[in-house]
Formats: sequence, structure tokens, C-alpha cells
Amino acid sequence: MNGSESTGPAPIPHLTAAQIAESRPLYLLIVKTPSDRLMRRTFLSLPAAEKAVRRAQERGSAATLELHRVVPYTVGRELHGPEDGGAR
Repeated sequence: MNGSESTGPAPIPHLTAAQIAESRPLYLLIVKTPSDRLMRRTFLSLPAAEKAVRRAQERGSAATLELHRVVPYTVGRELHGPEDGGAR
């Protein structure tokens, strides 16, 4: 091994909200509890979302799973990083 090779893991690239939204589905879990309270949770992984649905149903809640496309929404430049010209 020479000095230019790395033995550590590859660096993880920084992803913006827009890049994440374009590349990943978003799974929305909607649970209606026996007391008619609605709860929402989001997941980036289908297996994790399906597991949460099963757990909610085992507790006696009505649970549904929906697939949504995420669209980033920002208000003003303050939400952008320095690379976009905004403040952090």
C-alpha cells in the first residue's frame, strides 16, 4: 500500500434537501388511534415503514402507509447554506 491509498471508509457526500427529494421516496405513515387521534411519521425506508404499520395495527390502531414525493420548500435565503449565498 502506498501513501495515496486510504484504508478508511469512503467519504459521504453532503446532500441538499433538493437532492434527497429527487433521489428518494418518502413513506408517510398515518395512524388513527382508538381515541381518534391522527399521528403522522415519515420514513425513507419501506421496510421500516411497513414494520411501523404492523406495530400500530398490533396495538389496535388503524394505520395506512402512503408513498409521497417530497418537494423542498424554503422561505427566504436564510435557509440556504453559504454555497447558495445565504446565511447560516
